[in-house]
Parts: sequence; C-alpha cells; structure tokens
Amino acid sequence: MYVALSYCWGGEQPGNLVGTTLERMTEEIRMEELEQTVRDAVVATRKLGFRYLWVDAYCIIQDCAQDKANEIGDMALIYKNAAVMIAAGTAARARDGFLATSRTYLPEEEFRIPMSSGGLGTVYLRTGTHIPRHAIDTRGWVLQEFMLSSRILFFSEYELLWQCQETELRGVTGEGLEYLQPLESLPWLAFNDEAGSNFGGQEEEKRYIWMTVVEQYPRRLLSDPGDRLDALKGITLELQSLWRDTNSFGLWKKWFIEQLTWSKKDCEEDGDAEDVRSARAPSWSWASLNGRVRYTGLFTTEYAKIRSMTLLEERTSPHNMVLSCPILTLDDMDQSRLDEDEEWITEYPELAEVSLEIEDRETEYLILGKTMLGDLELLIALMVVEDDACGGVYRRVGLATFIDMAVLNSARDKVITLK
Repeated sequence: MYVALSYCWGGEQPGNLVGTTLERMTEEIRMEELEQTVRDAVVATRKLGFRYLWVDAYCIIQDCAQDKANEIGDMALIYKNAAVMIAAGTAARARDGFLATSRTYLPEEEFRIPMSSGGLGTVYLRTGTHIPRHAIDTRGWVLQEFMLSSRILFFSEYELLWQCQETELRGVTGEGLEYLQPLESLPWLAFNDEAGSNFGGQEEEKRYIWMTVVEQYPRRLLSDPGDRLDALKGITLELQSLWRDTNSFGLWKKWFIEQLTWSKKDCEEDGDAEDVRSARAPSWSWASLNGRVRYTGLFTTEYAKIRSMTLLEERTSPHNMVLSCPILTLDDMDQSRLDEDEEWITEYPELAEVSLEIEDRETEYLILGKTMLGDLELLIALMVVEDDACGGVYRRVGLATFIDMAVLNSARDKVITLK
C-alpha cells in the first residue's frame, strides 16, 4: 500500500533523481534534501499510517528517456492503485510546501442575529457553490492524476477536502462550503470490476466524458508542449481497456468522424498559447495545436466514412486517413446564395496564418455530418486545402458550419487522403 503525490514543480527541482544519483538515492534519500512540498507529503503519509510515497521527481529517472517512457506508460496503474492521492493544492512551487498554508475563509454574506443568551451571533453565507482555484489546477499532468485516482485528499487554502468514487468533493468534516469540482472522473468500473451500472457506461456518456476531458485539458499548462499527448496517456490506456476501443492522437475509433468536429477557441481565450501547428500529431487531431478547443455537438446524421487509416507509432509519420465524403468549394454553391447577407456559413480557422493562406488558395469543405443546435440544423464540415506536392492529399485548416442543407446538392462524392 502506498500514497501518491500530485503537486506543482514550479521549475526544476535540484534534488531530482537522475542517472548519477540513482545508486545513492536507492540506498537513502535524506529528508533535508527534499523540497518542502515533498517533505510535507512525507509527514502526511506517515500521519495517515502509510510507509511508502510515490513522487514523480524521485521515482522517475529524469534524464533517462526510456525510464520516462516506461513510467508514463504505467501512470494509470500508479495513480489508480495508490491507496490515496495527496493533492498539494496551495503550493505553486515544490519549495512552497502545503501544510503551513492557512487562510481565513471570507464569506460573501455576513450578518448578526440575536442569541437566546442575549448576545449577538454572526452568520456567514455563500450565495452558491464554491469552485476551488489553486495553482495545481493549472498543471497539465494533474488532470489525469485526478481522474486516475480513486481517493483524493486535497489540501485546499481553506480546509482539507476529500473526494472518492462515491463522494463528490467536500470538506473532510462534511460541513462548511459546498464545492463544485469541474473535473470528470473515470467510470467506477475502472476501479472495481464488480461495480454495477453507473455513469460512463452508455455510449452518450462515454462521448461526454471524453469531450469534457479534451475541452478541459488544454486550459492547463505544460512546461513542455510536446507532452500534450503523453500527459493524457494514462487516461487513454485505461479507457481503451475499459471501452474496448482504440484512441489515436486523442480521437476514438468508434466516434472518429464525430470527434473531428473540434475547433480552436478564440485566441484571446488561449492566453499565451503559441499559435503554431505542431508535428507531434496530424492536422486532423486537436493535439496538433496548442491552446483550447471545443466540440460542436453530437451527430444526428454522418456523411463521411473512413475507408482506411495509416497510423504508425506516435511521433512517426505518416498518419494518413482515407475518407469517402461529400466535398465542395464555394464555386460549387449557388452564387445567388453567396451574395446574400445572411450568415449561412461560419468558418473557424485554426491559426492566424491560415486566414491569410485560405484567401490565396482554394479551400474545400469536407462535409462530415449533421447536428442540431436547438431547433436549428447544421452541416459540419472540415476546411481543407490540397497539398501541392501530393495530389488528392489534404490537410485540415479549420472547421465550418452551414445552416443551408441545400449545399449538399452541390457536393461531389470524393475519396481523399487527410494527413
């Protein structure tokens, strides 16, 4: 039995495990060498009655790529099998610590009432649920650490919190603030093979869980943007086993066409997100971009079909997908419709440079399917441009929606390769 620690590094830790210190640290790790957050975690682990504590900085050889790859592959088991995870919620850096952190709770409403003793008492009220905001909530790796843990002891700024598969986030006393934690959890079946029916077992619930993960995860920060897929690997491996499906670059095979309907959020919402497309993933994957993404909705009708996929090991290429689908250009559409003022087509380019590029090159619209937005029917299409060097090979540059179903009459059925 062991405890796992989830915390913010806040920069390099000088005492990390590296190849040159492996032999010595295998024999002994001195308490005074540890950063304060890790020291506090050791104290908490002992108080809880456990002997072992898993800390990434001291359990992964930080300068060994192979050891990192092995441990990342085991991340689901590490956090899932921990007796409890300690979350150092208030420590922005490893050297900050979390046990000495204390802040008096300042309520939104305060008023005095007369007491039976003749004196005055004070009542404090909040007008709604409290959403905790801590430094740890901004860390990219923490999302999977939370989702993979069956029990979490969260050291918050106001009180000690508890969360498990059967209890939503709450103070350990069961009193005080009512908390809202905007994190999804893995279905209970991931932790207990004998669990009965629960949320996450139905197809719609599975899609909701994953879309929520994809929309929440990019809000968080990664010191190395190249970790964008690795920091979710534990979750995807666990869900692949549970759902008996395959995840490729952040998209599930069973709902692949529908999960192509992501779009990048407005640049101002992305803060300092670097506006580039990365080679770490193909253009059709949300993981090819930094910054936040969102999904349009679930399909009522699917038009595009996958003919074949060439997906090699991640970080190698090519990652091509052959689709049969309706495809069209603006020239294919009714010109009188184009001249109207009505906003019947909405485009979501993914990069600033793409807006300029698609003005100079013919953009084609690859129609994926149809969805409902309230009472409004929408056609969802990928914006693609053809690769100059390879005829019939396209790359994604954005997403578009049409409110006129008649554009389907102008579309041509075509087989294309999307890279």
